[in-house]
Amino acid sequence: MKTPRMGDDQKMKEYYSIRKEAGRHIDPATAEVDWEYGQTLDPYGIEPDLPEECQQIGRVYFARSPGSDIWVWFGDLPEATRTALWEKHEHVLAFPAGFEIGRLAGAIADLQHRLVALERGLGVADLNTAPRTPAPLSELSPRDEKSRASNLFPKKFLQRFL
Repeated sequence: MKTPRMGDDQKMKEYYSIRKEAGRHIDPATAEVDWEYGQTLDPYGIEPDLPEECQQIGRVYFARSPGSDIWVWFGDLPEATRTALWEKHEHVLAFPAGFEIGRLAGAIADLQHRLVALERGLGVADLNTAPRTPAPLSELSPRDEKSRASNLFPKKFLQRFL
């Protein structure tokens, strides 16, 4: 997504102009989005003389039309487009994007909690009030004794989330 640093003011103005124009034509329904770590005050990485006090690394977010090679920084998109992209792609863009396994682990822990509560004989109404403490291995069904995390749910089930 990045380009080499530029020095010519006219080239930089043209570069920004091309991106802003491309941003006006991005359809949020079909756009591709991505993020990377970069200079938050120079998301395209083209400012040759970015002062040291302005150099800070953070996530910079980009979108493009399908098939286009022009990535547009979210800050250069119309507000309506930017908002629609965030709503549609939050699962990819919002922190902790890239840590989907952590989200899956939370879902697995919740399902484990519910299964253990059911195995302990709690009714459906009691599931939300049951303590969220791990059950001892002796309280889990026999197929789970080897490994609670990997055997509680079949791999086929988990692959839907990976």
